[in-house]
Amino acid sequence: MNDRFNKRVGRTGTSRKRSDTRNYQKETGYNQYGKINPRQVILDVLTVFEMKSIDPERLIETELQKKRVDHRDRRFIFEAVYGVIRRKLTLDYVIYKYLVDAALREENKLILVLRIGMYQILYMDRVP
Repeated sequence: MNDRFNKRVGRTGTSRKRSDTRNYQKETGYNQYGKINPRQVILDVLTVFEMKSIDPERLIETELQKKRVDHRDRRFIFEAVYGVIRRKLTLDYVIYKYLVDAALREENKLILVLRIGMYQILYMDRVP
């Protein structure tokens, strides 16, 4: 059935598997359309900030110089990074309230991803 559908819509050849696409996005930070994932930039900046406690603006500018980012995504990145840093205690309170497994509380990357997500849910009215 897939072959008939592919012929009908003009697709030829083999398509990229979903796992291949995810690996490409994870390694490069770009999606299959050549756009940068702003959440990956946010995670990268917050990871370095947690380790080195450098000025977040300098970290963001360094990351944005490496990658081409749309101006809307640029504003989103600045808002999310500064918001997560500003609301860290509140976000951690909410996260630890529901994250009961002690082993998961030690996973720094998981905590950062949850902080970003919780900030978007609780404090941002529009998320691209």
